[in-house]
Amino acid sequence: MSNPTLPAYMGSWSELLNALLHDPFLGGGGGGRPHVTHSDSPELLMSRRAGFDSNPMPGFVASIIGLVSLKDAALRIKNEALAGSIEGSIADEIDSICPPFWPHPWPGPPSQILAAVSTLVYVANTLQEGNVQQGLNKAATQLLERALQSNKVR
Repeated sequence: MSNPTLPAYMGSWSELLNALLHDPFLGGGGGGRPHVTHSDSPELLMSRRAGFDSNPMPGFVASIIGLVSLKDAALRIKNEALAGSIEGSIADEIDSICPPFWPHPWPGPPSQILAAVSTLVYVANTLQEGNVQQGLNKAATQLLERALQSNKVR
């Protein structure tokens, strides 16, 4: 078998073979950072963390807070029809966050739902006692109950 000629920038066959055998990536780019093999390495954790949104309050939690506040305003002006409509909107929002049957491969509610519940309870506990605090606690309770029921085998 004859050896084909190599371009001049690759050198001789022995130099090319020597470079490939001593490169840990077998010529796959020649250096750089090796692949991370442990998920708990600090570099990997920081690179993954940079991709997450730093907003601690997801949009659906903000909408529930807004709806509960709007319901409080409707109750203050004694508009029961508007308050009932807003209560339905809160229920619809909870249904959109956590559908009635939402299976996932692990026991318990998803972490996003737990984060939403804890955010709602945290915000409720920073408020004075009243309709908004009670409404946020009620919404958090409904959301957690729905999440716990949604993964049961039917």
